[in-house]
Amino acid sequence: MDGLTLDHVGIVVPDLDRAFEAYRRLGFRLTPRSSHKKQATPDGPFEPLGSGNHCIMLRQGYLELLGVTDPALPHASIAKRLERYTGLQLFALGCDDASSVEKAWRTATDGCQPAVTLGRDVPLAGGGTKHGAFRIVYLDDTAMPEVELFAIQHLTPEVLWQEPLLDHPNTAVGLQSATIVSDDAAVTAGRLARLGLAETSGPHGSRFPLADGAWIDVMTEAAAAKAFPGVTAPVVPSAIAASFTVGSLAAAADCLARDRVDAERVGDRLRVLPDEAEGSVIDFVEQRASD
Repeated sequence: MDGLTLDHVGIVVPDLDRAFEAYRRLGFRLTPRSSHKKQATPDGPFEPLGSGNHCIMLRQGYLELLGVTDPALPHASIAKRLERYTGLQLFALGCDDASSVEKAWRTATDGCQPAVTLGRDVPLAGGGTKHGAFRIVYLDDTAMPEVELFAIQHLTPEVLWQEPLLDHPNTAVGLQSATIVSDDAAVTAGRLARLGLAETSGPHGSRFPLADGAWIDVMTEAAAAKAFPGVTAPVVPSAIAASFTVGSLAAAADCLARDRVDAERVGDRLRVLPDEAEGSVIDFVEQRASD
């Protein structure tokens, strides 16, 4: 499907306060806590879901740290995810029209859910909050058991991408890629292809380039062992890594050193291992002049 982007990825955590501190130490500027709400009917009020997040807003895409904020409210999806593992689990594909994506995905695969409108009160950099709204098309586990993958149409993008939130001490600029490790990489690749993503060959398996220049990699356990030496996927299949472009790799390294974060240079990138990043490999790659 033309026009889909890697809008954001989500790391599911049991402790949002701890995750906030972990990613602050990686040199990111994080948003204050925000709670999710759902509109039960098209004209009805937005009601709390019992989950919330901190976000790392980038000039291209963002990273979401997602967890439970109210154990008394339903949050079956997050609880289910945390039973599997703490770490990278959500891939959100950006789109201009959620209804069109829903129509296409319903034709292409089983497990596509009706588009829903969600929202949250987004903290403003200057104080106060403003309501942010989204149209989401979810897939259930029959369509994409490897990760929670969905399409998102931003109804209020200006509320999320606030200029004061886009500059980070580590000079992060954009979300570059996310990686899935699969026990049957061909089957996983086929599922992504049915969603309209074009498959190409990557250095360690299948690669699915997206409209914003980002991509999703799919690889076998053996290939992942070569791509991420010393890292073991928490479960298989699962998402194992996300990479980010930075304006200066040296500045990113300085940030990590100041907060005593263990990082290693791997080829053209600086790598933080899952123990320091809430269960996910985090790679920093210097942005090229042509990017």
